Amino acid sequence: MRARLLVLMLFFPSLCIAGTEMAFKCRKCGLKNTYVKGNLMMGYQRVAFCRREDHFVSLFWRYRDSPPKPIRLDHGVPVYQCPSCKRAPVRLWDETACARCGSKRFKIRETGLAVD
Repeated sequence: MRARLLVLMLFFPSLCIAGTEMAFKCRKCGLKNTYVKGNLMMGYQRVAFCRREDHFVSLFWRYRDSPPKPIRLDHGVPVYQCPSCKRAPVRLWDETACARCGSKRFKIRETGLAVD
């Protein structure tokens, strides 16, 4: 009984701070991609969309550091530099519309993977 409790206590914290991999598919434009939702073990992360490379990217910063600074504000929405291509601007994605076409006809599902 004590061994089971110890195993549960050791694994429970790591499950609480893991991000979840999500699969996205838009019915209108056909965009298919995966992204990690939630914070990770070593820091915060937010999902953004790079229009230049046409995929989701993660903006990541460590817990003790300050978040990345936006390169500009576009109608009050912060715009960041893409961490992947370093040239294109990316906007945070709020999962209310397709990041490519703006359609509300899309599906998001968990893939079952937890990412630390």
